[in-house]
Amino acid sequence: MPEQVLHALEDYERAIAAPRLLLFKHSPVCPVSAAALAEYRAFVAAEPAATTAFVDVIADRPTARGLAERCGVGHESPQAILFANGRPVWHTSHAAITLAALVAAWRAAAPTRRIHINGELRELAVTTVADLVAALGCKPAQVAVERNQVLVRRADHASTPVADGDRFEVVTFFGGG
Repeated sequence: MPEQVLHALEDYERAIAAPRLLLFKHSPVCPVSAAALAEYRAFVAAEPAATTAFVDVIADRPTARGLAERCGVGHESPQAILFANGRPVWHTSHAAITLAALVAAWRAAAPTRRIHINGELRELAVTTVADLVAALGCKPAQVAVERNQVLVRRADHASTPVADGDRFEVVTFFGGG
């Protein structure tokens, strides 16, 4: 999903209307922020279906400060704030902004879905087929997934959504002899 760059508080209000949003605040003159930006970019690559927003705290200082007031999370830079249903549910800053922390927070805030997997009704906090494969402990290269009787190509796992009531058939492959 394309990143939204926030230049005004109106942009922020539109962005948090998404079910989940990861907001990253960055200072282009800070080396700690540069390191955090690399981790954020790695997150965007690892979670291509994630809704993300970016604020340059120098170029858009009133926006950065204003959104801190509106959401109730004190301003820091660099800073990552995760919103679910318009409310901040997690935040961190500085060296604590890592790929692992961002992915864990994003996945923890995923809405629970009631889905059928190989005929069994399960409730899982997944939003994409890639999330489902990971939640099942399967290796992406060793699994075939069918969603509602349509095979999902491995290249499409990260961009294929999971909805309540979906029916999945999941087959894993393994070698032996």
